[in-house]
This record gives sequence, C-alpha cells and structure tokens, in this order.
Amino acid sequence: MKRIGLLLCIPAFWILLSGFYLLEPKIIGGEDETDPPPYLAFMLVEFSNGGLQQCGASYIADRVALTAAHCLYNSSNEKATSVRLAFNVPDGDLNNLTSEDLIDASWFDIFPEYDNSRFSSNPTRDAALIYLEEAPSGAQPISMANSALTNSLEQNRSDVVAYGWGLTENNGSPADVLQTVTLRMDNRQSYDSSSIWDLLEEWVVFAGSTDDGQDTCQGDSGGPLVYFDDGVPVLVGITSFGPQQCASDNQPGGYTRVSRVRSWAGDLDLGLFVLQDTVLSRRVNESSGAMSLLGLLLLAPGGIALRRRLRD
Repeated sequence: MKRIGLLLCIPAFWILLSGFYLLEPKIIGGEDETDPPPYLAFMLVEFSNGGLQQCGASYIADRVALTAAHCLYNSSNEKATSVRLAFNVPDGDLNNLTSEDLIDASWFDIFPEYDNSRFSSNPTRDAALIYLEEAPSGAQPISMANSALTNSLEQNRSDVVAYGWGLTENNGSPADVLQTVTLRMDNRQSYDSSSIWDLLEEWVVFAGSTDDGQDTCQGDSGGPLVYFDDGVPVLVGITSFGPQQCASDNQPGGYTRVSRVRSWAGDLDLGLFVLQDTVLSRRVNESSGAMSLLGLLLLAPGGIALRRRLRD
C-alpha cells in the first residue's frame, strides 16, 4: 500500500486529504454476508510479472462489469494482462471458489482521461468497464444511480451498503467470507471543510461510518456502494480510496460517482439494462468439489499483491 501523498499546490486541499492514500480497501467493522448479491463479483487481476491482486466489481449489463480503474494497474503502473471474475461465490466464502468459477475478460475500457500515474494527486475518473467472454450464470445487473438520486442521498446523508473481501482490520489479512457494512453518505455540510467537495464532487461521493470503526479498505477496491430504494439495489459508488488508516475518525472513504459513469457507459451504446428504473435480482447457488481458488493462488508465483488501496 502506498500513501496518496497529495502534494498539491492548494494548501487547503492538502491539509484536508493528507490522511488519505491509495490502496485496495477492506471492510472494517462489517458482518459476514453468506448470500452474496447477484450483481457482485470477486475480481482477480494478473500482471506480466506474475503478480496478482484482488478487487471487486459490479455486473451492470449483459457480459459487462464495472470496477475501479486503479484495480487494473499494479504499483509499478503496469496495466493488467489478465482479468477474471467470479459471481455468486458459494456462501460468500472464497474457500468454496474454484478456477472453473472464474470467467475471463475479453478486454476492458478505462474511463477517458483517467491517469493512474497521477492517481495519488488526482483520485478522479476511477472507473473501468470489464467485458466478459461469457455471461455469468445467475448474475443479475444492478441499476446505476442518476445525478438526482445521488444528490438527494448526499443531502439527506442516507445509509448505503458496501461489500468486499478486503482486510477486516488495519495491517490484517483479507477476509475469506464476504463482508458487508452500512455506511452513511457525507456532504459538504457534514464535513469540517468543503474544499474537498469543491475539487472532487463532480467525480466522487463520500461515505463514512454510522458507528465507530466501520469502513472499506485494502482489497475492497472496485466493489459496489449500494443504496436500497424500497428494497431495490441501486449502484451509487465504486470503492476507490480512503484514509491511511481505515476507519479513521471523521475521515470518510471516497467512492467513484456512478452517476458520471452512467453517462459514459451509455455513450458506449452497450444496451445497458441499468438505465431502467428497477432491476429484479435473484441469486443462484453453485458449488464445486474442485481444488479451491485459494489453494491455487498459493501455487501462483507472486501470490496476491494487495498493494493498492485507493481503496488499493
């Protein structure tokens, strides 16, 4: 994990963000979720040096998933050579996941003007679309929030839910079982300085703890931040970055503003179901007796490199 080091020319911005750094986030203070939502994916990213790192992703259309752009780069700013996703992880437990459950990506699109080399000083446009070689069995797309809904959630400081298999404590280990946590949207009135919103509000939403010690963190990057509208899930944010110490007091995490991503994805003419007002979701349980994915990872050169927590 590396510090953001936001050495910007704007002192107020630096003072406000000095506690943040980019790393794959984890969920702290969450609960086990053994019934994963059908839009949630575990993502395994491989690089040319054999290194691996994990992230999350959300299914948004037929054979299309949405994740954080920074998940597709390693600490040397090298782009991924292979991306694989798994949906409907049995009981939310990665020990139950096998190599056969992973679906290869055919290619990916990164949000225009995203610059990973500048992410530590400009954590914006952190989004990427992953195109899958085949449709995942049992996966159902999640609708994406528009600007009106997002603005309302911020103003009302509404509760939202994050998911991930990242760390469960600072300097700890990634979770085997999916974690979920309820967070609260932040706005400029709820924070002690509005300058961060002045510079980032076009691209980022912020969500913090509803209780002490709750947050996303390393390993959770790319995962969904979800609002439940009368029980229907709506994707509001993509886990992106956060404080150097996860679950730090009065320091909300940063999530890519999905309402901006929605416009970009729509321009790609993907035929997204996500533009519907509601999306019905269902879960399909799958199991396999093959060698577990975690066992395979132990054999992989380099292992999982949990290097980045913007929440990379």
